[in-house]
Amino acid sequence: MDRLWRLPVPALRPRRAGPHERSRGDRRARVRGGSVDHRADPAARLPRLRRRRHVSAPVRHYPVFVDLAGRLAVVVGGGDEAERRARSLVKHGADVAVIAAEPTQGLIEMEAAGELTIERRGYVAGDLKGAFVVVCASGSEEIDTAASREAEAGGSLVAVPGLPALSNFTSPSVMRRGALQIAVSTGGTAPGLAKRIRAQIADEFGPEWGEYLELLGIVRAIVLDRVPESERRTRMLDALSADDSLREALAAGEHVDPEDVFKRLVMEQHD
Repeated sequence: MDRLWRLPVPALRPRRAGPHERSRGDRRARVRGGSVDHRADPAARLPRLRRRRHVSAPVRHYPVFVDLAGRLAVVVGGGDEAERRARSLVKHGADVAVIAAEPTQGLIEMEAAGELTIERRGYVAGDLKGAFVVVCASGSEEIDTAASREAEAGGSLVAVPGLPALSNFTSPSVMRRGALQIAVSTGGTAPGLAKRIRAQIADEFGPEWGEYLELLGIVRAIVLDRVPESERRTRMLDALSADDSLREALAAGEHVDPEDVFKRLVMEQHD
């Protein structure tokens, strides 16, 4: 029995840390060695988070309406798609510059009318400096990729039609009725579907909605000017928005006087 206790015990090899344990230890060592602690400095994680975004879940775009009035918008390309985008940008008040060796006749006519400017040449690096928004529609993936990279590096909003992976925003399909705008987006996945949904919405919101919204704006201004009590103003404006009879009257071709609407709201609040 004594001999059994004297048998040599095999040396145990130290347990190797698993990959997750090693990475945690490495991170702790780097933090102790003076590297940035990502937990203390969230901004240091941004490049890693951006890389993760491109390889994991699809991007969910943040819906927002942007005021382009007086802002520089550069369109790279001079074909039909470039013309369509340029027209939309001009319509929304942007200061539009087109870079195209061979612009369409429509773009040339817009330039003659003073609506935009055209640089009759190809895109070169540095063309996008100072641009608030950039549309890359040259028809060349190589050129559009280069322009997209420059635009994003410069902090511009950039869209590349047909290549959502190179874009940091997409233009939705929009239904307009005066001040009312309803935007439909598929994130660039299926633009045709967005147009079909927009058409269905347009059938539901008739042309009277533009006049209806204008009427609500006038009555709202009257309420804000003549009703000093905050709670009463809120009740009156809530009642105004909930009253669909006004829109129905406008749809039937009737004239609606904003003063009459205000007087009715006042009477309803006294009841």
